[in-house]
Amino acid sequence: MANRQQGQTQLESQQNREALQQEIAILRVLKHKNAVAMIDSFETQNSTYILLEHCSEGDLKMFIEQFKSGQQAGDKESALDENDARYVIKQIVEGLNYLGQNLIMHRDIKRDNILVNRIAGRP
Repeated sequence: MANRQQGQTQLESQQNREALQQEIAILRVLKHKNAVAMIDSFETQNSTYILLEHCSEGDLKMFIEQFKSGQQAGDKESALDENDARYVIKQIVEGLNYLGQNLIMHRDIKRDNILVNRIAGRP
C-alpha cells in the first residue's frame, strides 16, 4: 500500500507566503468606500490571519440568494429591482476602478469575493 502525502512543496509554500504578504501590504494601503478595510493582520506558527471590516450582508452570492428567495415567495418588497441592481453594480465598478487607478489587479473576481454592506435606504 502506497502512502501519498498531500501538501505543498517548500517552494510552493514560500510562494504562497510571499503572495499573502503582498496581499496584506496592498490591503494596508487601500482606502476607498468600495474596498473592504483591513483592520489588522497577525501570524501564528501555522497560520496568517487577516481581520477585515464587518460586511453585514456577507458576500454577493449570499446577498443575491436572499433576494431570489424573496422574489420566489412573491414578496415584492424583498425582490431586488433594477435600480437596486444598478446601484450594486455601480459600487462594484467604482471599487474596481479604484484598484485600476492604483495599478492593482484583483485576479479573482467572483460573487464569493465581493462583500456587501447594507446602507440605509439601499440594498
